Amino acid sequence: MRRVLWIDKGDASFVRSDLELLKGHADVHRIDFRHRGIRAALWLIGRGLTLWWNVLRSDVVVVQFGGWHGLPALFWARVLRRRSRLFLHGVDCVAIPSIGYGNFSTVGQAWATRCCYRWASMLVPMHESLIERTDVFNDGRVSRQGIRVHDPGCRTPIRVLHHGFDTERWPLGREERSGFVTVALDAFGPRTSVLKGIDLVLAAAGRMPEVPFTIIGEGPTSGEALPPNIEIVAPMPQRELTRYYQRASGYLQLSLSEGFGCALAEAMLSGCIPVVSGAGSLPDVASGAGPVVHERSVDAVVQALTDVLKGKGSWADPRAAIQARFPLGARASGLRALLTS
Repeated sequence: MRRVLWIDKGDASFVRSDLELLKGHADVHRIDFRHRGIRAALWLIGRGLTLWWNVLRSDVVVVQFGGWHGLPALFWARVLRRRSRLFLHGVDCVAIPSIGYGNFSTVGQAWATRCCYRWASMLVPMHESLIERTDVFNDGRVSRQGIRVHDPGCRTPIRVLHHGFDTERWPLGREERSGFVTVALDAFGPRTSVLKGIDLVLAAAGRMPEVPFTIIGEGPTSGEALPPNIEIVAPMPQRELTRYYQRASGYLQLSLSEGFGCALAEAMLSGCIPVVSGAGSLPDVASGAGPVVHERSVDAVVQALTDVLKGKGSWADPRAAIQARFPLGARASGLRALLTS
């Protein structure tokens, strides 16, 4: 059984899923990095001095996300000639300076991420759009993003591995549906509001007072007035989200950048019609099952939502699209192959 040193940045649903898929196929030693500030600096120094022993005892090193936390493991993997896989999810492949988002928006984090790119023996982005793409869903400005844009000199091999989804975990549910739902944990944070398109959701809700909208995430702290047809629901365990997906007509994902869009795929499995921005992976993950908004404007969003409610458009079945393109079995076999090849 392969011995895997696994470094991640928290208990995200896709991390838990991958670890579950590896049970019985790999002996995983997990290191969970969640530190900030001085504690993060002390962690990096300590790991830089001691992690060589864990790397030496491993057959392969896996780092989730590029950045400072990945440097010690990837450095020692390179020195000790151990295979390493750097899994890239989105924030580590982009720069949106206007809202301070993305590893390449700051000099220090950009340097650390490029080092991770070059020290790893393989890069594993979750979607092809993380390699190189051009977005226009940013107030009309062209935005070039991806590994090859932010580190054109990188020669590390790249292998895309899509996320996979368990259809039994996301049942279709009842037929009666109304309104739209979106998930954004820090929904009203100054950066997240723009990054995840929550500002557009609020503006569209104000223009469609008869349509219910649900935002799953932290509510505003400033006491700002929201349209009466907006319901704010506190973050909840992933397994509880399905009941909100099952009663919504559509799922909104109006992000400026999105590495994959796991919540989008899960909502589609539950029968939601996707309404997505033309940014990053979103049009591809939506798979022709709903409208794509190419202009970051309220008028464009309202038009797309109206089309969904009126049944306009010959769209694919959302659940069938995810089942066909992103099965959990494909993720499992691809993940195991990456650790043994």
